[in-house]
Amino acid sequence: MTVLGVTIGKAEEHASEPAEACLSDWRRDCDAIVLELPGGDQLSARLRELGILPGTLIRVLRTGAHLVVQTGDTRLALRREDCDGVRVGAVPAVI
Repeated sequence: MTVLGVTIGKAEEHASEPAEACLSDWRRDCDAIVLELPGGDQLSARLRELGILPGTLIRVLRTGAHLVVQTGDTRLALRREDCDGVRVGAVPAVI
């Protein structure tokens, strides 16, 4: 199934994902739903401007010192430390 341009896999593909974690800890090539942004600072405002909002579906494309994430047709490179405060959750399985 495709949601916002991102293909959502089967339940078994996400079985090893935690229910909730920091974006910086999320596995590569896995979808997530943004749950919470860091509170009231410039980083939170900037992430919102870039389209990273609570409820947004994202996919981690690359990990390392910088994470590359995709939301819709947009790909963003984010510093790992900036991703530490972004809470994400597993996408409910679609069967």
